[in-house]
Amino acid sequence: MAEIIFYEKTGCAGNARQKALLVASGHQLVVRDLRGQFWSNVRLLEFLADLPVSGSTGGFARLRGGGHVPLPHFAPVAGDPAAQALRFAGAPYLWGGRSICGIDCSGLVQLAHLACGVALPRDSDMQAALAGRPLAPEEPLARGDLVFWRGHVALMLDGATLVHATAHRMAVVAEPLVAVEARVLDAGGGPILARRRP
Repeated sequence: MAEIIFYEKTGCAGNARQKALLVASGHQLVVRDLRGQFWSNVRLLEFLADLPVSGSTGGFARLRGGGHVPLPHFAPVAGDPAAQALRFAGAPYLWGGRSICGIDCSGLVQLAHLACGVALPRDSDMQAALAGRPLAPEEPLARGDLVFWRGHVALMLDGATLVHATAHRMAVVAEPLVAVEARVLDAGGGPILARRRP
């Protein structure tokens, strides 16, 4: 069929299932370690670049190189990472994923910011250390702020609601912050470790 470059986090069970399905479909895989790649803004263009559209027909955009894409898949890039993150609503959770086909919490935050021209590190621990500035305890949360737990990050839609890719719901969802805080504490995940404003 086709040769597919498959970026994975080594040891991810979800990646193993996806690779098996692709091979069973006749594709040849070139497997690369996701964390071993340098992901610059320029390198990510192949995933986020504008599509060359030559027109539209019957609800589809006609691509200059051939083929069609449903018009609802197009949206103008905004300078609001929260709006960009919401474009992934309902996407399946996949540890190590960075696309609408499967995405994890830090991948969602990274791509939402990259779509707005802001480069962030790939993993939540690096984002917690480097993304923007820390919020003082008395500062209220606002749209676009990042909230971190051990091994998890979420992006605030407003002072009380967040969007995140979560294994609990196995999808990208919006939820009240207080509900997520309580669930994480009940599961032994601990309290919020950091709050940052990119």
